[in-house]
This record gives sequence, C-alpha cells and structure tokens, in this order.
Amino acid sequence: MSKRPKPTYARDHCIYLDFEGEGRSKNRGSPPPHLAGVYRPKSFQWGNAHYKATFFKESWSSITRVRGACTYAPSIADFINGLLDEAEQNDQKIVYWSDYERAVVAEQCPEHLERFKANSINLLPTAKRYINRRRMTLNTEDDKVLNQYLRTLKPNAKTVKTPQIGAAESCRRTDAALAVHSRFKRWPLRTKQIFIALLAYNADDCRALFTLSKKLLKTPKTNQAQPEQKPTEDK
Repeated sequence: MSKRPKPTYARDHCIYLDFEGEGRSKNRGSPPPHLAGVYRPKSFQWGNAHYKATFFKESWSSITRVRGACTYAPSIADFINGLLDEAEQNDQKIVYWSDYERAVVAEQCPEHLERFKANSINLLPTAKRYINRRRMTLNTEDDKVLNQYLRTLKPNAKTVKTPQIGAAESCRRTDAALAVHSRFKRWPLRTKQIFIALLAYNADDCRALFTLSKKLLKTPKTNQAQPEQKPTEDK
C-alpha cells in the first residue's frame, strides 16, 4: 500500500490552532477556553482545506446540532492529545499566535506541555524576528497585533475583522443565552448574530495564521527538491 504524498511546503502541512474564551487574567490565570478553532490547509482526512470549531463547555454541546463544522469535546486534555497524535503521526506542526495557546495547555493539561512545545510553533516571535532582521517598520494602523503583521508582511491579504462584541464578551453572552434557552432557535436574534460572528472571527484568525505562515515558514529540507545526480560510468 503506497503512502500518501506529503504536502510540499511546511505551511500547507501545519495545523493552525486558535482558542477563544475569557482570556488570561492575573487572578485567574488562563481559564478553560470555550472553544478551539482548527484550520488545516491540506487535510489528510478531508483532502481540501478544512476548518472546524470544537466546544469544551457541556452546555455548548447542543449548538453542534445546528451549526456546521462544530463538535463538542468534554476534555481539553483529550483534544490536545488528539492534535499532538495527529501532528506526530503526520510529521506536522501545530501553529498558534502569541502565548495564549501554550498557556492554556500549561494550565489545563500540563501533562501534555512538553509534547506541545516540541510539536508546535508560536508564530509571533517568528514574525518579530523576521521584521527585526530586515529592519522593517511594523504597520500599527490596526489595534489587533495579528493585523499589524498582516499589513506589514502581506499588505494585499485580507485582515481579520474584529466583531463589535469581543470574543470574551461573546462567550459570556452565549453562556447567558444557554442558561435560559438550551435550543439555539429560541435565542434572541442579536445573541445568535453575536455567536455566529464569534465563530467567523475564530475562523478568520486561523486562516490569517496560514496567510502569515506563507511568508514566515520555510520548506522542510526533507521535502525540498534534490538536484538530479548524473549516473556514473562503469570503468
């Protein structure tokens, strides 16, 4: 049985991860995220590019029946372990932005932290080094740091549109809606819009990571084309 061909470029062969939740605080550290978005530019399972949101709160599990590309995972540790198994099996890297994702793993499932660090890339330090080495000026027109790097390194790329209601508040409002109405169709229209905007925002963040990686991640040496060798003559 022949093996599946691996994607040519590192950026195509990565798993792009972005958590959404109430964020870090000095008093609470990194609380469990409400969801994780995962984008695979070339998925071994689905073939083409694929985005999927995974919910971690049990009350959110009912939403998966009405929203496509969503699933529920009762354990963050099992979710992270599954991503790591996938990355190790397929020789991939998990790519994330800033330090939030690593901090979540450190606080919610520390037993997986060393594996996570070995199989992941924090793209922000990579982007900083790229700009500093080339003495580029960061475009700070946008408050969102990810967009600043997009505008600087990929000026023609689509930036991430931040929703009017931030991610943390969107999660809190979704919790409040589920406390009253477990069925999505009974939510107030405005709450539905906020929730849908949250998922769109997460998906855009994941895809923006992929866009930046086109500039920042190199082709693995194992996948680079090797120079053709001339046959030796018999003597």
